[in-house]
Amino acid sequence: MRPGALEVRLKDQIEVLDRATVLVKPGGRIAYITCSVLPPENGGQVRAFVARHPEFTVVPPSQTVTALGDKADEFAAATLQSPEGLLMTPRRTGTDGFFVSVLKKQGPS
Repeated sequence: MRPGALEVRLKDQIEVLDRATVLVKPGGRIAYITCSVLPPENGGQVRAFVARHPEFTVVPPSQTVTALGDKADEFAAATLQSPEGLLMTPRRTGTDGFFVSVLKKQGPS
């Protein structure tokens, strides 16, 4: 990665996430996915987003994996889970690096 590229990418990610908020109805979700293993692009970005948009919460990764049905346990065991999402690394999953976080917009109280 060339010098300064990460900072540009982080700014682009912030812009995309912030713009998406108005497109999500209460109860709706944003799937935030990167092709990265870098903490600033993954958990750091999710924590900052939720701080800027408290109407969103992170769907626990243990719930996110249930969408995979009978493969959920196997997939969960292969990923690194954090409060912000699921990290797939080349060593653990045999894939490129990926991060997945699902952010849910809360409905009216």
